[in-house]
Amino acid sequence: MTELCVPGAMEVVRDVAVEDDGELAAFFSQHFKGLCQVAYLLVGNASVAEEVVMDAFASTVARWDTVRRADNPLAYVRRAVVNMSCSRVRRFVAERRAYHRVHARYAEPAWDGGVSETFRAAVDAVAALPPRQRATVVLRCFADLPEAEIAAVLGCSVGTVKSQLSKARARLAAVLLDRPEEDHHG
Repeated sequence: MTELCVPGAMEVVRDVAVEDDGELAAFFSQHFKGLCQVAYLLVGNASVAEEVVMDAFASTVARWDTVRRADNPLAYVRRAVVNMSCSRVRRFVAERRAYHRVHARYAEPAWDGGVSETFRAAVDAVAALPPRQRATVVLRCFADLPEAEIAAVLGCSVGTVKSQLSKARARLAAVLLDRPEEDHHG
């Protein structure tokens, strides 16, 4: 079995009253860590990312018979993770605005000495993107999804994905390469 991010997570899946001959547990074990990584890149906090993925799996458990028969069950769960991550970020931003003195900035991950300043700057720049742009960048550059699949995950058109990626690239270039953002319309 793959080591999971959340202690006891596999037990939660095993205890679910779903007769699936271990199919759900295997699916969970196979995809949990990767989905946690995607969620982390979207929300910027490991424990929140794990909660988001557990919530996504919890919603999947209730519909497992339908989900497992879908053309791409992982795409279904990935979409739930992205949507829940974006909701968490929106809620966090709203709370931060309301309590700006208490919540001055996102919690920063504990970086080990082996992480380069360049990598840290890139992660920080991605974290500063608006939620939709952040989601497109994470799904394209980290999860290596094609634009059509990103569109399906985000529930938008391929054109919107391309537009969001273009805007995100301009913002990232401005921050990381110290260049002014180019005006990207469309």
